[in-house]
Amino acid sequence: MSPAQPTGTRESVTVGISGVAPRGRRPQPERRAAMQERLLDATVECLVEVGWAKTTLPEVVARADVGRGAQVHHYPTKATLMAAVGEHLLVRHRREFIDAFEALDREERTLEAAIDVLWGILRSPTWTAVIELGLASRTDPTVASSFRGFTERVDQIVIEVVSEYFPTLADNPIGATVVRGTVALLSGLALQTSIDGDRLGRHAEVFAQFKILCSVLSPALVGSTDSSATTTSTEQTMIQGDTR
Repeated sequence: MSPAQPTGTRESVTVGISGVAPRGRRPQPERRAAMQERLLDATVECLVEVGWAKTTLPEVVARADVGRGAQVHHYPTKATLMAAVGEHLLVRHRREFIDAFEALDREERTLEAAIDVLWGILRSPTWTAVIELGLASRTDPTVASSFRGFTERVDQIVIEVVSEYFPTLADNPIGATVVRGTVALLSGLALQTSIDGDRLGRHAEVFAQFKILCSVLSPALVGSTDSSATTTSTEQTMIQGDTR
């Protein structure tokens, strides 16, 4: 039997000289990003399904179906992993908002529609992971240091998106305060809903009334050209307490 030939040796030498990746293999940056996303998605899954207390590094590794060495290489400690997860979730939710809002016809991209999209994100399973991190940061030093400033980062991203779609609101002297107040209100409702499932419908009622209020204030906040008839109708609905 002839000795085995060192297949791939010439190609390896060529790669070392030219820097060209072997055919069929993704470049190192892509593989690195894919591995990181795999670990981050597994962490989000853990936070949603078993909560902060049971989200351990071995559990993340098992769910990601990767070796322990890969986790240590990319995120050597739980603190570094959680810091990355927080930013990972913000980037994901920002993309989800833009995709959903851009899917609407241009005339449908109103302030009320933006609030609907934001509310949908805050009630999504992945936002539950944010809630878990936020609650843990209050008492656990592992996540507290990496989660510091997270709420400001949330506000910053929402304000950036609002500035893109509603520049008049962004330029309003109280625009940033309105945005922060909206995020605070809806985040609080999302937290309450995650606890009791809104079994009595109270949170949905608050949300509906808030949207009506936004409809009334929208012309002043975003320069809407809604007809006075529409505004009058909305105000009448608010007076009657219709929460549909």
